[in-house]
Amino acid sequence: MIKQWILFFVLFGVPVLLLAQERTQPLDSRTVSGMIRNNADESVANATIVLRTKTDSLTTRTNKFGTFSFAKVSHAEFTVSVSHIAYGTFTQRYLMNDLKPILTIPPVILKKENVIEEVHIAREGPSFKKDTVEFWAQDYIVRDYARLADLLKRIPGVMVQNDGRVFFNGQEIRNAKFNGVNYFSGNVNAIIKELPADIVERVQIIDDYGDESQGEVKRDEAIKTLNVVTKPDKSAGRMYNIMSEVTDKERYKAEYGYKSIDYTDQKSFKLQASRSPLGIAPFVAVGIVADRQ
Repeated sequence: MIKQWILFFVLFGVPVLLLAQERTQPLDSRTVSGMIRNNADESVANATIVLRTKTDSLTTRTNKFGTFSFAKVSHAEFTVSVSHIAYGTFTQRYLMNDLKPILTIPPVILKKENVIEEVHIAREGPSFKKDTVEFWAQDYIVRDYARLADLLKRIPGVMVQNDGRVFFNGQEIRNAKFNGVNYFSGNVNAIIKELPADIVERVQIIDDYGDESQGEVKRDEAIKTLNVVTKPDKSAGRMYNIMSEVTDKERYKAEYGYKSIDYTDQKSFKLQASRSPLGIAPFVAVGIVADRQ
């Protein structure tokens, strides 16, 4: 509805007639805009804004400056809800002037109330698959600088003997693999002494029946195999083995070994030197140095 008034007055002796009108009919639509900031007076980007009127619902997100805008809002009475993953929520009802085509709501201030805590997912022991039992290393606590042998001793059903032999549920493990490939010669004693425990993601005990696709004959009896699956960022490294032996009967012995491994790529060599084995060695020094990448 439009109200009209007729104004008549005399200006400098000349009669003047003015027609004045006032709009009283609400607009069919209007634009609603606003700004979202936090309690540190910083703009909040990517906040979800929902504007609801009695007839419809509109949704948008704030831009990098924290502002938003809705076009063609049907009513000047509406509710605005604001949400953001890092902040608390906000809901406010507004009753604005329905005769104005552009409406701006006061700035909305969000507070940092929603704190997302780190979630730890606990596994329920080992997993059993066809011919494979799998253990996650993080389920077992070992000391710093521990070897694979120390980790295996914590796993239920695994027994590590002093001579380096490993048994699982009473059956000897006779082969060793590293990420699915034989660990050099497949020596179980070597892998449990040489590999650090902190590079291990999973330990798998496999009943290996052979693989016809690799040219092996399918065996009737499985070979218990230990497969070490490393963490993605700790599958490469170098290992050095140094040994010296001295006697007072001119018996000398020196040994140097080097192994390099990069996931499934393996290289190794060994140097040895010896003298006539006379007498008994009073001193033996053995060391293994591992350089992990």
